[in-house]
Amino acid sequence: MSGFKHIEESISRYIIPHYHRICEIGVGQNFHVAKQIHNAGRKIFCTDIIQFLDETPVPYIVDSVFSPTYSLYKNIDLIYAVRPHEEMIAALTSLARFIDCDLIVYHLGFERFSGAEIIPQAEIPLFFYYKRSILKK
Repeated sequence: MSGFKHIEESISRYIIPHYHRICEIGVGQNFHVAKQIHNAGRKIFCTDIIQFLDETPVPYIVDSVFSPTYSLYKNIDLIYAVRPHEEMIAALTSLARFIDCDLIVYHLGFERFSGAEIIPQAEIPLFFYYKRSILKK
């Protein structure tokens, strides 16, 4: 396996054993990671600002990270994003902090923004941008 599919498989391999209630934000039309997580029996839904006309392989909701519907994210353990636009990072972090759930981001290339902490156990460069409080774990 090579390229992006290898990256996506690595992301799902890290997430599956660590989280149970998950949201991918900014899924676009690439449901590969979410589908792997869903097939592993984890509770997952995806969001994007685009309404898809076709059926999606996992639950999907139209929502904007810049003005999120907070109630959608109640009780989740993890928000993650794969190759998000850099202007999304602050909004993703704000949402994760408000919900108090972990935030993991995979960047295109070797981007990294202030406050990011590399996850040493991951096969690829994954970054924590927010870790939920100890009380919630």
